Amino acid sequence: MVRGIHHNALNWSLFSRLGHRGRHILASVRKKMKVSRETAGVLRYEFEMIWLNLHNAVSVNHSRKLRAAVAQDNIRLNIGCGSDVLDGWINIDSFAPSINAANVLLLDLRAPLPFRDGSVACVYTEHFLEHLDRYDHGKQLLREIHRVLRPGGVVRVIVPDGRKLLEAYFDQAHPLRAAFPEAGNWMDFINVIARGGHKYLYDANVLLSDLREAGFSQFDECQAGEGKHPDVLLDNPDAQRRAFSLYVEALK
Repeated sequence: MVRGIHHNALNWSLFSRLGHRGRHILASVRKKMKVSRETAGVLRYEFEMIWLNLHNAVSVNHSRKLRAAVAQDNIRLNIGCGSDVLDGWINIDSFAPSINAANVLLLDLRAPLPFRDGSVACVYTEHFLEHLDRYDHGKQLLREIHRVLRPGGVVRVIVPDGRKLLEAYFDQAHPLRAAFPEAGNWMDFINVIARGGHKYLYDANVLLSDLREAGFSQFDECQAGEGKHPDVLLDNPDAQRRAFSLYVEALK
């Protein structure tokens, strides 16, 4: 089975379900009001999270799903799963095809994780951390992951690697360029990666520093498909994604 990448193309968001005409009308209103795309995106996301949090507060189905997740004995979290839903894991995201999707626990991941201290065996998070503002919510999520992990628990964090992208900008023979022959203007490509819904572009030094600050004492930069902890060695096999990604494991 081909594993999904990133968010579902169609999700529960009212905006994602608008037809071409609805999107055109909204775009016209935005332009008339002189609202930038970036500002409109922030407003849209805040509206979506308000809607999600209200839904979760009153949904019996969500409460039942959350209780079942918290009560598990060997909790394994796939945080920011998008469409990459893993069997045997609690798959968490803010979006899914349905707001009552059976296989995804929908949460606003800027809030504290709803799991007890030391109750989680391991955490896997691939291409999600960069979607959070590093200072307001990214560091908080890493602290939350440290809190819920049991002693000896491990997290594998995968994000776009800013260093690789910049190295490839200066070196036209860099192997990353060969992985993206369709990229064209490399500065445009860097902006697509850095600004495509992303809030921060990490390198190994920054990510390891944030993990240390979150409380982790052991961490290693890894290669795609490699690591010391088989339980979290779940890297998406997509070759292009692997080419520009940074892989880190941290142990509590």
